[in-house]
Amino acid sequence: MTTSNQQAALLLERAMLDPRFAAVCERARETAPVGFRDQADAAISEATDLLQQAGQLISDEASRLVTPGELPGWLRLGIIQAFVSWISGGGETCRHNLHPGHPQPIFAALWRPDLTVCGFCLHLFSLAPDSEAAHTCDACGRVCARTADDGITPGMLQIGPLTVQYGACDDCLPATLGRPC
Repeated sequence: MTTSNQQAALLLERAMLDPRFAAVCERARETAPVGFRDQADAAISEATDLLQQAGQLISDEASRLVTPGELPGWLRLGIIQAFVSWISGGGETCRHNLHPGHPQPIFAALWRPDLTVCGFCLHLFSLAPDSEAAHTCDACGRVCARTADDGITPGMLQIGPLTVQYGACDDCLPATLGRPC
């Protein structure tokens, strides 16, 4: 990530943690051209549906809304960096050449932070189940022992049309998000 993208990510984080952030976002949404707003709303709705369906497959717990302040810094910044990388054009996209001007559900993974893909290309985030990468915590970088009491818990978070995947060890797992069953 370039220095200017890092600065943008830190500024966006500061804005997200401000209590007025939701109101500013809603105001920006209201001033967007109607056609773009409709496409963005549809992309966000579809991304939300996909996230809820995926959540039902891995957990009995219902998905829920969290504020940026409820997320640990490593996760919040990882999501913001993926978003800034995509929106600035500084990262890679799948061959379908995703563009912020054409809203659709998009996906990123903290283990490949400069790659954003469409739903058809989620396989680009696949890790071999027995690989070291599949057992590495996205927060602290520790390679887990692959035992029942020392493994990686997968998770997903959504911001707008962007769904971000991550894996965390027990020490780094965000307590506010709960542990999938």
